[in-house]
Amino acid sequence: AKEIQEHFKKAGIIATDISGRPRIKIYKDKSGVPKGDGLVTYMKVESVPLAIQFVDQTEIRPGFKLTVQKAEFQQKGEKFIEKKHKKADIKFKRFQQSTALDWDEDGVKEIKGFRIVILKHMFTPAEAKPDRDKFFDELKEEVGAEIEKKCGEIEKFTVFENNPDGVIAIKFQNGSNAHKCIEMMNGRFFGQRKIECFYFDGKTNYKVGASEEEERERAKEYEKWLMAEQEPTGEKEQQPSTASTAAEK
Repeated sequence: AKEIQEHFKKAGIIATDISGRPRIKIYKDKSGVPKGDGLVTYMKVESVPLAIQFVDQTEIRPGFKLTVQKAEFQQKGEKFIEKKHKKADIKFKRFQQSTALDWDEDGVKEIKGFRIVILKHMFTPAEAKPDRDKFFDELKEEVGAEIEKKCGEIEKFTVFENNPDGVIAIKFQNGSNAHKCIEMMNGRFFGQRKIECFYFDGKTNYKVGASEEEERERAKEYEKWLMAEQEPTGEKEQQPSTASTAAEK
């Protein structure tokens, strides 16, 4: 499930169950062997067409190509039987989901919570030596100027200098610009490295390499940054949406 979660998260935040586990189901036969198909449930319906666009016909590993389509369910019997959970669990879960994303009413092109994209493999910490300040200033200028020119206005550009994966976070003014950035940058090569570009999941902290005291201070600033992006809007709860996957060898 971890492998599938990493592959599908580029289309949006994957829903979780009451225990916090991602809602990913892999179908197996009677002997417990995976059949090759499964379900991935997203928090927002807008993520389903994004998953079809970004993940369909891609290889989750060499020789294993995925077919992605919107899942369709058929009712069994006269009525659905709902699982019962404690009221406290349900309220806490709804709170988590309401604070995870902040969506505009216009749909996939204007997703507030999806204004932040993550780019991996943009640099290596070793490349920054001996003049770190000069290296990262030039990186910000080069990458930021190109992306802003082709994708739209950037609100915040953050380089995680000590991250071994060479991570950059870009916060755009609107969701459509973030969407353009993923389309342009994901899979592109930069400095002979293949870039991974996907939506920020709302929780991963990419800052590494600081002292304990520095880490505490930076964590406070990072938390403020996240909370500024994830304030609840009070919109009505939406039912999670599900994408169906099938692997071909």
